[in-house]
Amino acid sequence: PNITSSAPPRGVVAQNYSFEVEATGIPLPTYAVTSGALPPGLSIDAGSGVIGGAPTTVGTFNFSIAASSDHGAPSIAAYTMNVYQAPAVTSGMPTFVAPVGVPYAFQVTATGIPAPAFELLGTLPQGLTLNPQTGVIGGTPVAPGGYESAFQIIANNGIDPPATSPQYWIAVDAPATITSGPPPASAQVG
Repeated sequence: PNITSSAPPRGVVAQNYSFEVEATGIPLPTYAVTSGALPPGLSIDAGSGVIGGAPTTVGTFNFSIAASSDHGAPSIAAYTMNVYQAPAVTSGMPTFVAPVGVPYAFQVTATGIPAPAFELLGTLPQGLTLNPQTGVIGGTPVAPGGYESAFQIIANNGIDPPATSPQYWIAVDAPATITSGPPPASAQVG
């Protein structure tokens, strides 16, 4: 036998995975892991050479596969396989009211390996921005007014599918001010 397949593609936690280790030879060879270990959640079919399942653990895994038959020495190939995790937005709702002229900050958090970047879907109140690397919505609101249309945050690390937050709203309020003049100096009974 002679293994002819290239390196296996990356895997993603909790997503179905399939990769066929191919080998030539007559009679058809059988397959087995001879050193290292497949990522947890995956196994190899001895007859077909298909590595399948759904990975459960993130990491880099090194293993060797042997293709063996009744004739000649087995063919052994060493593989390295990376398992990643698709992103998921984990933060709750931002503080709803952002007063004009008062610094505002809300941290959008997301899981995923590699670490995701953040993207705005919609519009933030004037004076606020989203930092795409850190996920912080921050700044100082400059104009009062509620935002009737919601915005969302997308977390993307190149592993499909990207994660989309729930709909968020931020309303900008102006501080209360007293606009009336002083009361009259005297009042009559009744």
